[in-house]
Amino acid sequence: MTTLRSILMIIIVLFFGFTVKDNFKQDKYTQTSDNFLDTNIVKLISITDAAEYVMRFCDGEVTKAEIKFKKDIPIWKVDLLTKDRGSVKFEMSAFDKSLIRIDGPDGPFNYEIKPDDGVIPFSDAQRKAEDLTGLKTLKWNLFKNKRNWEYNFWLFVKSGKAQVGVNAETGEIVTSKKKNK
Repeated sequence: MTTLRSILMIIIVLFFGFTVKDNFKQDKYTQTSDNFLDTNIVKLISITDAAEYVMRFCDGEVTKAEIKFKKDIPIWKVDLLTKDRGSVKFEMSAFDKSLIRIDGPDGPFNYEIKPDDGVIPFSDAQRKAEDLTGLKTLKWNLFKNKRNWEYNFWLFVKSGKAQVGVNAETGEIVTSKKKNK
């Protein structure tokens, strides 16, 4: 009788153990699938439209475009190679072509980018940062902080890096930090 009970308990544990495990997997993947948009309902910007939108900001060639998620919102990440072989990376909303961020990780920075009305061109902001420090740009970005658009520049010095922020709407210097080694 004890052996029969033991066998019955083992069968019950095995049966319910696999069922609980399978239910956990099913719940996990169901919750994950809720994060993906139903593309039959929501129409996202096409890859062609994303590439054309980015190329209106700067002359060059699109080398990569992919949809990613940023805080559960689909965005286009588009990489552009400028005519002088500089690299510029754009992030834009996949819903409405609104600009989220621009990064200039690699030079040369001999190009012009005019993001939107009310935002100063890249070359004006770069000139202000380089005139302030007397240094050349290593990399830069443009993003919207809580109040307005801002350019950030990282500039090279022998003792470390200097970072300069420029308000992209007014053109005034908002931050200037020098970091010494």
